[in-house]
Amino acid sequence: MQAQPPAVGWTARVLVIGVIAVIAVIAWFQGSRPSLEISPLVLDMGPVWDGQSLARTVTLKNTSWRTLKIEDIRSDCGCTVPKLAVSELKPGQSVPMEVAFAAPISYKQLDSSKNVALKVSGKVYKLPVKALIRPRVEADTISFDLGVLDKREARTISAELTNKSKAEWSPRIVSKPTGVEVEWKEQEPGRIELLVKVSPTAMLEGAW
Repeated sequence: MQAQPPAVGWTARVLVIGVIAVIAVIAWFQGSRPSLEISPLVLDMGPVWDGQSLARTVTLKNTSWRTLKIEDIRSDCGCTVPKLAVSELKPGQSVPMEVAFAAPISYKQLDSSKNVALKVSGKVYKLPVKALIRPRVEADTISFDLGVLDKREARTISAELTNKSKAEWSPRIVSKPTGVEVEWKEQEPGRIELLVKVSPTAMLEGAW
C-alpha cells in the first residue's frame, strides 16, 4: 500500500494565513495613504515686505512601492514659482522642491494665500503657500473718488504716505493723466502728503 503524504499541520496553516493577513494589511495601508508625501503640508513664508522676493524649500517623498512620475507642476499665481529638478521619484526617494515667492506691492497689510498644484502619476496634490505682506509705504487713501464734477471745476485731493520700513525712500511719480498736477509735502521724516490737483483739462476726455 502506497504511503500517504503527511497532512499539513494546523501550525503551518495558521502561519500561512497570518502571512497573507499581514501582506493584506500592508497593501491596504499603502493604498489608503497618499503616494506622495509633502512636508510641510503648508508652506508659510511668514511676514514679507511688499516687493520682496524669497524662496523656501519643501520635501517631496514617494511613500509607495512604485515609481511616481511628475507630470505637471504649476501655481495659481505668477508671483509663486515652484522648481523641481527631477521628473520622477523612486520608491522611498525624497527630493527638495524650491518655491520662489515675489510679494506684490500693497499699501495695506495683506494676507496672501496661493496654491502650488502637482500632478503626479495621474493624481493632483496641492501645496498651500501663505504669506503676510507688509507694506513698506502705507497709504491712508489708495484710490480717489472725485464724485460728480463740472468740466470747468478744478479740485485738489490728497493722501498721506508713511514709510513703514527702516530703509530710506525717495517717492517719485512715474505716470499721471494730462491736466493733473502732483506735489509732495514732507510732514515729518518718513511721512509725506501727496497733493493731486485735477484741472478742467483732465475732464475733457471723461473718466480716466
